[in-house]
Amino acid sequence: MTDFKDTITDPVVIKFLEADQLLREVDGVGGTIFNAEAIGCFFYIASHEGCNKQAMEKALNMSTASGSRNTDLLSKNHRLKTPEGNPRPGLDLIVKKTDPSNRRRQILFLTVKGINLIKKFKSVLYD
Repeated sequence: MTDFKDTITDPVVIKFLEADQLLREVDGVGGTIFNAEAIGCFFYIASHEGCNKQAMEKALNMSTASGSRNTDLLSKNHRLKTPEGNPRPGLDLIVKKTDPSNRRRQILFLTVKGINLIKKFKSVLYD
C-alpha cells in the first residue's frame, strides 16, 4: 500500500482552498448554511458597497424572492423562525438600510464582521 500524496502542486490554487476554508468557518453558525447563491451576494455587496438590492439582483440574474432570501441570510436575523417563534440567527455579514430617496429600496452594506471576512480573503489571496 502506498501513502497518499500530500504535496502542493499548485501554490495559486491552494489559496482558493484556504479561501474555501474561510467560508466553511462562517457556514453553520446557528444552523445557518452559507450557500453558493448567498456567497455570490456577499461578494457582490463587498465589491459594490452601498448598492441597492435591486441592482444586486439584476447583476446576479436573481429574482426578488432570491435576493430577499439571501440578504436575510446574510443579515443579523434570518427570515426563518426557530420552533419557539424567534428569528433564527443570520450570518451577520451585511446590514440592510432603507433608501431615504425611495423607501421601497434597500441599500446594502457590510457589517464589521463582513469587512473582517473580506480582509481575511484578501490576506489569503494577496499576502
